[in-house]
Amino acid sequence: MMKPEDLKKSIDSVQADEYLKTRLLAKIADAKKPKRKKRKAFKMAASAVLCCTVLAAGLGFGVPQRMIDEQTVQKPDMDTNGNLFILSVYAEENKEGTPVTDHTVFVPDYKIQKAYDKNGDLEGIKGHSENGFYISGNNIQSVKYICKTGAFHVFDVALRDYLIENNQYFDAVVPYSDEYERGSTNMRADNFFKHMENGDYDAYIDKSRIKSRDEYISADIIYNKNDKKTGIGLVAEANFEQWFRSNVKEYEFQNYNETAEKFASIIWDPNMDVFINAPETRFSEIPHDVITVEVTFKDGSVQTQQYELSFNDSGDLVVDIFTQ
Repeated sequence: MMKPEDLKKSIDSVQADEYLKTRLLAKIADAKKPKRKKRKAFKMAASAVLCCTVLAAGLGFGVPQRMIDEQTVQKPDMDTNGNLFILSVYAEENKEGTPVTDHTVFVPDYKIQKAYDKNGDLEGIKGHSENGFYISGNNIQSVKYICKTGAFHVFDVALRDYLIENNQYFDAVVPYSDEYERGSTNMRADNFFKHMENGDYDAYIDKSRIKSRDEYISADIIYNKNDKKTGIGLVAEANFEQWFRSNVKEYEFQNYNETAEKFASIIWDPNMDVFINAPETRFSEIPHDVITVEVTFKDGSVQTQQYELSFNDSGDLVVDIFTQ
């Protein structure tokens, strides 16, 4: 099982330079900016609360038997085609994770609270932990997430790796140079184009295949399997947005690596719009979200489960099996 702090490392786990991490964080922050209202602007501080893992595995391939026995997650005689998946909630002090089965799980370690400015006006909602789902297990072909009232931020690292391995991510690659260790993303892309125009990269690039400058987001450092810096890759905005997306309601992860047990992460944001015009709103009045998780296994069998996410008046996250 994965630990709660692994979610915070999800961006770092991408094998690229620090500027990629900067872009991801900036895009998430921008996506969380509230829509303009007549009242004073309301800002989201840090989103909070959930750290979950979807464990998808064939029986005997990664789901602890004691979990099956003690929590009665699935009975052996159920028609599961030998597959099952479990949603487990991780609190800071619970490294084992608490499976969400037939009981409500409270997560007080990921409490949200109101933040006030010096005038006593509500400034935003803050929490001390990011929230999200990790996909971990074996025998998985794909996992689809759908939310009802909130939104997702997607980090499809497996897709990025697949695009790189199949030469579909970087529009041009040149040998590594430490000059790309410095500067903003725009400066790095500008630097790349300046070298192209000067003919410095003629031996490595077919210029006829390069798009206009405004279609590129950066020039990223490329690492080999031994973490050695080997090249500089020109990244188009369209390629970057294939694997990272903000504010989406639905996304399906594919497991491109047959041996991968951890291949994706997705961050969930609750809908906090109720606080914009009504700062006195209680946390329990935040719209409940229903997360649908659909797991397709390699043998073609499909299992779907729905989870209800909400908050109590104290700001604790509440996770439960959704019932109509």
